[in-house]
Amino acid sequence: RVIIALDNTRLQISPREAEVADLRAVEDTAIRILDLLPHTPMAGVGINFRYAEPAGGLLSIFDLADDACIRLEGYDVRSTEITRRLESDDMTLNFKLSQAVDGQIIFDYNYHADVHTAAEVVQKLRDHVVSLQERSLTLYQAVYGRDFAEVHR
Repeated sequence: RVIIALDNTRLQISPREAEVADLRAVEDTAIRILDLLPHTPMAGVGINFRYAEPAGGLLSIFDLADDACIRLEGYDVRSTEITRRLESDDMTLNFKLSQAVDGQIIFDYNYHADVHTAAEVVQKLRDHVVSLQERSLTLYQAVYGRDFAEVHR
């Protein structure tokens, strides 16, 4: 249900599928690892979600005020990214919209918290991964007026 990747400074645990059971398995795996390594120094924790959808009616989001001037200078805009840092009481959401070359729109949600101990990471993870996925989809629907399930049928 999970994929584990490790490099010199980061442990990444990903679900094989974006199903609730797999997200819970990611959470459980991370907590088990942290329980085994309680003295490991920590700098931060991130919980990430990525969704893609056909551009459709949302493509106008990427029509920026300087597009016409760029075209007049002989350039074609091939891709655009819009990045926002959203603050809430418990975490920072680094939210990025990207216009992919294939015409899809990519929605990247990175929920981040500065932490210093394994116990703090566990507190941010326990019973939160699934609810953060739900928050992501709620934001998507509230801001862009689209139902994720409808778009992905």
